[in-house]
Amino acid sequence: MSWYTELREEYKPQRLRYLLVAESPPDAGDNERRFFYSPTLKIDNLYRGVAEAVYGDEGVNLQDKAAVLERLRADGFWLIDAVDEPINKLPPGARARELAAAVPRLTERCLELSPERGVIVCHGGVYTAAANALRARGVVVLHDEPLPFPLGNWRAKFVAGFRRAMENQPAGS
Repeated sequence: MSWYTELREEYKPQRLRYLLVAESPPDAGDNERRFFYSPTLKIDNLYRGVAEAVYGDEGVNLQDKAAVLERLRADGFWLIDAVDEPINKLPPGARARELAAAVPRLTERCLELSPERGVIVCHGGVYTAAANALRARGVVVLHDEPLPFPLGNWRAKFVAGFRRAMENQPAGS
């Protein structure tokens, strides 16, 4: 089991309310373990975007990453990746092919996990590749347009879109 799979499993909630889907774990590069579930705050754009969207107005110390990750777990949020291995350093065409190939498995995984509220796709490329297939199989995707990855200037748009997605009520709720 990879180190990022072990970290992810540590934060799996008992009651899954929101399933978040990202692209892939990041390539560790120079052995820097930069990852959503790494308890040490580094250059964690996705973590910062999600934490701000969920807790930004509640006076939570977003700098205390370990505590926020625990709270996300307790509140039923869990993030998985569309692709199991890092693809973030691949050329765009290769990334798109990896995402397309991962959609059937991602769909099955979302169905198996069956989040109470639904799925929020935290990456535009994953949304483009997978949203229609997810919906076709009955997975509740809580937003109707891609969310930009929350890098710098795009973080506010990500946060606003993520918050709108959390407000959406799945059919039958």
